Amino acid sequence: MGQEGSCYIRKDNRRGHSYNNRKKNEPTFQEWVTELTADQTIDWRAYDKLKHYVFPILGEKLLEQVDCFAIAELLLTWQKKEVMLETMQELIRLTHQTIDYAVERGLLLENLCTSIGGNKPKLSFLSVKDQSVFKQIVVEDRHNTGRAAIISMNTGLPIE
Repeated sequence: MGQEGSCYIRKDNRRGHSYNNRKKNEPTFQEWVTELTADQTIDWRAYDKLKHYVFPILGEKLLEQVDCFAIAELLLTWQKKEVMLETMQELIRLTHQTIDYAVERGLLLENLCTSIGGNKPKLSFLSVKDQSVFKQIVVEDRHNTGRAAIISMNTGLPIE
């Protein structure tokens, strides 16, 4: 965090001013995760993962500033560092979870980072019996509107 009124050089080589806009009782992401670990809402293993991968990028951001753009920044950074996909998914899940706890406790109105890597709707699959009934209906259809669905069902390709 910059000190109130300190100067820095912008990317375009012009002088800029950095102000500490932190309001009272607004935790940073790192402070929030530390608090969640202290009260055992999340375990120390999750804390260590967040500390290693997330804090360097989001640690000093205010909790309310962790949104889809911050998550995108995380993903881009991890991609450059060639972090494994499974690790990225776990870290995004943990980050979402910590923000969800902030919503539950009234620190935030909503989780602003759900548009990236959020919870996906559960897929439902047809039973073998339902598949055979569906195939029979498609075979009887004179307009061939269900042929793509049959191909999808047999190959495992999703239809949107």
